[in-house]
Amino acid sequence: MLGITRRHLLSGLAATGLVPAVMMGTASAQGAGSELRVLSWAGYQDVLFHSRYAESHGASPTFADMADEAEALSKLRGGYLADVVQPCAYSIGTWIDAGVLRPIEPARIEHWDDIWKPLRNLPRVLDNNLDWFVPLDWGPGGIIYRTDLLPDPDPSWWLLFDEGLKGRIAMQASSQTVVGAAALAVGVADPWSMSNDEQAVVQRLITKQAGLVSGYWSDPRVAQAGLERGDLVASYGTNDLYARLLAADVPVGFLAPREGFLTWVCGLSLLAAGTEDESLAYDFINAMLSPQAGKAVISSLGYGHANHKAFDLVSESLLDRLALSAPRQILDTSEFFDLSTTGANAEYDALFHGALEQS
Repeated sequence: MLGITRRHLLSGLAATGLVPAVMMGTASAQGAGSELRVLSWAGYQDVLFHSRYAESHGASPTFADMADEAEALSKLRGGYLADVVQPCAYSIGTWIDAGVLRPIEPARIEHWDDIWKPLRNLPRVLDNNLDWFVPLDWGPGGIIYRTDLLPDPDPSWWLLFDEGLKGRIAMQASSQTVVGAAALAVGVADPWSMSNDEQAVVQRLITKQAGLVSGYWSDPRVAQAGLERGDLVASYGTNDLYARLLAADVPVGFLAPREGFLTWVCGLSLLAAGTEDESLAYDFINAMLSPQAGKAVISSLGYGHANHKAFDLVSESLLDRLALSAPRQILDTSEFFDLSTTGANAEYDALFHGALEQS
């Protein structure tokens, strides 16, 4: 399935020299952990992201890695026990339907009011108006382009459908990203709830794009290499890819489409099968949402953090290099990935594959 890939690999910004090498390894996670069990994406186990929890309880939680959300759900359905999990807003409906989550109590989230307001409304599809998800991190997707080869581009998703750039543009191999960009380009009000007529228009545009792109990449390093060589003039990309290119001294810009960014948001949820004292889970979530933890997420991983106060702890120069210097403006102009209704992933895969078959 050509779905959204939450983590192909960590951004590796410290390795590029763009940001300080603040990550200290995950020895605490790999040793004897506390009783709390957390199922999370690789790279989030570092004590810097939950230092207040470790200080309070004398140890980090016991962590297990998520390879992807489908694998994690299968693991939980098979009886795997954990207390906290790290899903993404676009898939939260699938987790709810699977019966593996229990609702969050916002009153127990210390930094709830410090979460960026646009993120507090996510996910848009909820069950019985309950809160199932605490936003943690996010990242805008836009267009990365070579400023020396394309000095004054039109700030629009239409750039990735420009016949004049045939063979020199690229797109992520994600049906949701491809469909979302095409839907925004043609002015669809809600890319995640399209009429049949809107889907037909979007599919025709994707068919056109299939004949223009040099390829659809599933690993962002492919887009990075193409932009570095100059084989690509423009590609879909997220802000952390832009930062890696800047660190490699590639002359690139991060285009903000006037139709809006395509932004992912992931967070933390409570698992229904959790057996430990629930207060431990809330302590962990509160630690991860602290401004200090947010600073580590921004500086080490290159992602935005849900707590707006975290941005006050990061230098303007670093935020500029991460294309995160105007976080509220980004979030206010974002179309958030939202595939939380049952069957939405299959629907968008079918739309994308149907377009490719017609190209």
